[in-house]
Amino acid sequence: MKKHFPSIYQRFFVIPWVGFVALLALGSGVWVSSVGASDPPHDTVAGCGSCHMAHHAAGPTLTTNAVIANLCMSCHTSGGSASGRAFASVDQALTWPGAGTNAAGTSHRWDSGAAGRLQFVGGAVTPSTGMITPAGAYAGYYARTYTIQIQSSGMVGAAQFSWSAAAFGGGAGTNLTGTNVLLDSGIYLSFADGTNTSFSAGDQWNLFVRPDLRNPTNTDLLVRLLNGTAACYTCHDQHSEALPPFDPLAQPYTTNLAGTFIGTNRHFMRIANDTHQMCNDCHASRAVTNAILGSHPVGIFFATNAYYQRPALLPVEVGTTNLGCLTCHKIHRAPDGDGKLLRLVGSISLCTDCHTLAATNSAHFSATNIATLWPGGKYGSLMPARTDVNDQGTCLNCHAVHGWPDAANPTNHYPHLLADYQENFCYTCHGTNAAAGVKVVQTAFTNIYHHPVANNDPYRRPGRSVECVDCHNPHKARAGSHVYSATATQYRNAITNTPSLLGVDGVAFNYSALTNYQGVMTNLYTYITDTTGASFEYQICFKCHTGYSFPGYTAGTANFTNGSAVVTGNSTAWTTN
Repeated sequence: MKKHFPSIYQRFFVIPWVGFVALLALGSGVWVSSVGASDPPHDTVAGCGSCHMAHHAAGPTLTTNAVIANLCMSCHTSGGSASGRAFASVDQALTWPGAGTNAAGTSHRWDSGAAGRLQFVGGAVTPSTGMITPAGAYAGYYARTYTIQIQSSGMVGAAQFSWSAAAFGGGAGTNLTGTNVLLDSGIYLSFADGTNTSFSAGDQWNLFVRPDLRNPTNTDLLVRLLNGTAACYTCHDQHSEALPPFDPLAQPYTTNLAGTFIGTNRHFMRIANDTHQMCNDCHASRAVTNAILGSHPVGIFFATNAYYQRPALLPVEVGTTNLGCLTCHKIHRAPDGDGKLLRLVGSISLCTDCHTLAATNSAHFSATNIATLWPGGKYGSLMPARTDVNDQGTCLNCHAVHGWPDAANPTNHYPHLLADYQENFCYTCHGTNAAAGVKVVQTAFTNIYHHPVANNDPYRRPGRSVECVDCHNPHKARAGSHVYSATATQYRNAITNTPSLLGVDGVAFNYSALTNYQGVMTNLYTYITDTTGASFEYQICFKCHTGYSFPGYTAGTANFTNGSAVVTGNSTAWTTN
């Protein structure tokens, strides 16, 4: 029998390395992955030394590169050994609004965190050598951009800087110095010296921050934040594919007799993510089950009814019919390069895969009309204008999928994930400054006689909803005014002649068998849902302008006493009204 002896490489590098890392695992409480072994393809011929070095390592966890993303992209790059899964820094998502540049990108960022993303701009003749690191967690309600500028040169504690914040409340500070300085909204700046003059006057940095983010609470994720920012290995365990991903195509984690993992689509999860545990940790404020809480619901049972259908193109959680974050989003290599990271090209196709409300011929879904692009809030909402022509006629012009703060009370979001509230929302496009060709309706509600749309209108009556959507269905309405024929017929006020009223709920009345002057003693009203839609204009009016609004159909007698507020009777429950 031939006895096996370890090679020089194994004796002097691999074996001590494994033992050394094992000691780290026991002593630090940080390493949780199995050490000394990797699932393919990270079990390369070169072994651990491809990524790690035992002494004088440049980066954390004894890595050969100080920047984890650069280490990963030494293989995951065009022309690299993992070019089939190539990444470049420009792939990182710049999302609307508040990206600082045009929205773009096909991948989740790997250089950002709850304290934002810092970008060096420069400006000094001799660039600063010191380091600025954002810390904390942004607590604001809107995406913002902070500009940090060195006012006077020097080392940490001597150099002074100023900051200003663009949009959504602004803010500024001057003549600031120190090692850990509070800006506002929970953001700190940490300064560290470099060489020579650490910070040179005139140098600038931009700090891009976004709301609804937090640092992870899971220890396995938290300890792998680098200076407060996520890196590839924050979310991915490069050594093991054991933990389940969301991917419905993921095969079970199995190994062959040699102990080599067999399977595909496991994605090297740092923690289990089959029910979006990883997504929900950092994006906790968006892990809600009801849109009232300010974001599209996730983790919910997918019911099918008149308004929703099971998606045909989008995946649901494995083994359930639940909708999750990754039902709509693709973390890497999203098909559109618009920063939204959506699974499908075009947001309409994504929304209508589940939502059945939208009619493709509705005026609001015109992809060729610039007027269907959100022009920016005008009457309360601070949502900025959308500028990407690919967003024309999409659901995103009216709905903020992850909510939009009510400017009057930013702790709340507009209901139904809308961009503004009630008539102010409609007036944004249909107001006095409407785009060319858009119907102006705002002026009609300043006339002496008008429907009491405003909540403070003196003619508004409790119990009767009088909003734009009570007469118009924005998902089905088409352009066109009330057109009547010259001849009075029973079809003259048919809604087919009034396309702006298509798909509105209403009330039908059963006239059959009624004679003139007959008292209506039973309920002859029938509610018509918006999925069916009223057939005649008067059926929409009947919602308020009939006894349907004040039901009292039960037969009975009443006795009234002059000067008294008391009503008595029998055979029914009478009230003073």
